[in-house]
Amino acid sequence: RPWTSSSVNGDFYFKVDSDINYQESKQIVSKKVQEDSSFEFEDVIPTNFSITINPTPYDAQIAITNIKPKYYDGMKLKKGSYDVKVSKSGYITKRGKIDLKSDLNLNIVLQKKKIVSDNLMSKKSNRNNIIIDENFNDNYERWLIKEDEEVLLKVSDGKYIFEHKKADKSWMSWKTFDKLNDYDDFEIEVDTYHSSGIDNYPYGLLFGGKDVNNVYWFSITKNGYYRIGKFVNGKWEGLVAYKKDNIINRNGTNNLKVKRSGNNIDFYINGKKITSIVADMLFGKNVGMHVEFNQKIEFDNFKITKNNQALKRQARTILVDERFDNNSQRWVTSDNEDILLKVSYGKYIFDHKRTKNSWMSWKTFDKLNDYDDFEIELDTKHSSGIDNYPYGLMFGASDTANTFWFSITKNGYYRVGKFDNGKWEAIIPYVKDSIINQYSSNKLKLKRIGNNIDFYINGKKCTSATIDKFFGKKIGMHVEKNQRIEFDNLKVIKY
Repeated sequence: RPWTSSSVNGDFYFKVDSDINYQESKQIVSKKVQEDSSFEFEDVIPTNFSITINPTPYDAQIAITNIKPKYYDGMKLKKGSYDVKVSKSGYITKRGKIDLKSDLNLNIVLQKKKIVSDNLMSKKSNRNNIIIDENFNDNYERWLIKEDEEVLLKVSDGKYIFEHKKADKSWMSWKTFDKLNDYDDFEIEVDTYHSSGIDNYPYGLLFGGKDVNNVYWFSITKNGYYRIGKFVNGKWEGLVAYKKDNIINRNGTNNLKVKRSGNNIDFYINGKKITSIVADMLFGKNVGMHVEFNQKIEFDNFKITKNNQALKRQARTILVDERFDNNSQRWVTSDNEDILLKVSYGKYIFDHKRTKNSWMSWKTFDKLNDYDDFEIELDTKHSSGIDNYPYGLMFGASDTANTFWFSITKNGYYRVGKFDNGKWEAIIPYVKDSIINQYSSNKLKLKRIGNNIDFYINGKKCTSATIDKFFGKKIGMHVEKNQRIEFDNLKVIKY
């Protein structure tokens, strides 16, 4: 497809690489945009102009081949003729000559290479995990088509056109992917282009959906914000509030990607990881797009890849999922001048009354073998007391003198360490992190795969450590010095 731009003056040519093997021969296209103007050199004052090229796919390589400096968006060049090359593996390279006479902002779309039939078998062998790779060249997948006074949905010119015509509510379009099992690891991505309409309302990916009332959204706005959230029984719950990010192209294509690994979901915009959440369970298998309020969005290159080589979550065993609605698990309870331990109102209350030493409470999980992979997570809330001493998870313990700790403090620090025969050894010394909520709950999570353990706070991976062997199979909570902590939602999962 020819390059186009309202700001290009002069001759502009394109051609495809001669070494590409495809079914149809391509011809060199030449178009005269505007005749060169005449002037006398002695009257010209040298001027530099900016050049920005917006490729699709967004991660294509851009080079200006007749100058030494590497290309970057907005680079300043003298008036003159420049040879441009845009390329990406699997796509037909485009080359062009531009006559730069003013600031230039150019959109360039690469076309995918056509694969000859001899190579189809090897291509398919690499695509076993691809559930869908939709380029919208037609509507073979039967996406919803609709046109009325409220919405336009159509497949046209290699795009899924999604025009919301009303100034309220939202529209969603999805497909159900039965090949996605409940605990599969996967990637979902789509290219989005804001064609017209308001610039401060969301559009983007929907995933993990059961219906319009139970679904996750990953959204951006044209004016440069993103957010993540979900509808639960029709009620919106924000997971990551609106945040501004310069990675969002306000006048070009944006690639959105969701990557799930275990309970962790990472979110990417144009190849940059921008945030993560923890989601134990999705609502369903619906995946698609959403647009809120009156704006027109073009979707393309919708792809879902299932990762069969990742952690086999189908084989997981939940050893405990403790909500503390009662004390059926027989956690230690006590009430004296030193300590209060009780199960009350869906919490395990842990009130350390002394100004020295620490208290621990645990259970032994005999079903955890020495080298099992597992996850442990726990909700914690600092209710009262000092703010600069640790509390949190204990794990891999044989007794109070031989145990591992993953701790936080109310004033915003975390650390990882162990007691070995009663002597403390820091593995990760105290680190300050703003992810720690000083006045509300904090979710602690650790994930072991082999000898590696990743540590998370509120869905953010904070650090990792290598631990070859644990002392034992005890898992629980610890509180140091006089502070009152409420624990909830203790979960232990074995793989």
